[in-house]
Amino acid sequence: MNHPLKTSSVVLALGLLTAAATASGQSASSNDASQTINKSDALEQVVVTAQRYRSTIQDTPISISALSGDQLVASGISTVSDVAHDIPGLSMRSAGPGLTEFEARGLASTGGAAPTVGFYLDEVPLSPPALSQSGKIVIDPDLYDVDRVEVLRGPQGTLYGSGSMGGTIKIVTNQPKIGVFEGSAQRQIILQMSNALQGIIAQELLPAADRTRRVLAYELIVANGAVRNLIRENQVHQLENTIQTGRKEGMTLMDNCLYDLYCKCLITYDTAVSRARHPDRIIPQKT
Repeated sequence: MNHPLKTSSVVLALGLLTAAATASGQSASSNDASQTINKSDALEQVVVTAQRYRSTIQDTPISISALSGDQLVASGISTVSDVAHDIPGLSMRSAGPGLTEFEARGLASTGGAAPTVGFYLDEVPLSPPALSQSGKIVIDPDLYDVDRVEVLRGPQGTLYGSGSMGGTIKIVTNQPKIGVFEGSAQRQIILQMSNALQGIIAQELLPAADRTRRVLAYELIVANGAVRNLIRENQVHQLENTIQTGRKEGMTLMDNCLYDLYCKCLITYDTAVSRARHPDRIIPQKT
């Protein structure tokens, strides 16, 4: 005999369990979604030492802008003048190396007056004497091997002296890593090399077929617009195709030169194959 009360109780219990499981699943999904949103919305924290102790921009109670070393490289910023273009409230004028003056919040210094923006490399001030007529900083450093650049706006005389009435620029270099050998090259170096490059030649003296002398084999690249563009875009693996199409300009691949020497019987087949980048391109001649 069925008991309606028991059957109703079982159905009610199953319904409550299903609702609880659904609510729990929705809550977990909501929490995961909120955590994902919080992670995606999290701001990149740049550690600064503007107040002589380590902090973040968000926790520093002054008007400050900072660019990390990775941000400098990603943005192609290599000089302090590039920083002045990207940082609001900061401007500069220059008459040449060592003749640069910075202004922050419209506070300018003219003539023999002391600078109004302090300039520091790590903890070393680079401001000249107050009566100097040759600019307001001693050097114009390139931003290489830099950990971050900090720009403090507003009076900073308490921590950085009387020459920081309008603000302070602080360049912090990377700390040395004892026992580690490492290096890097910034895009600015690649750009300068691509503009100054005239050509590339690789050469090797090979034993002649008669073994009585040496024969010159070479690869020649002429720095035309296509070659410079590939270097700028770091697409050097495509240079071989550009050399092939640039034979009218005098360009030649080492493999082509080796094959020509072999066809002229100046070197042996074995010598050509041993020096070739692609040995399959050296086709043996019929005897």
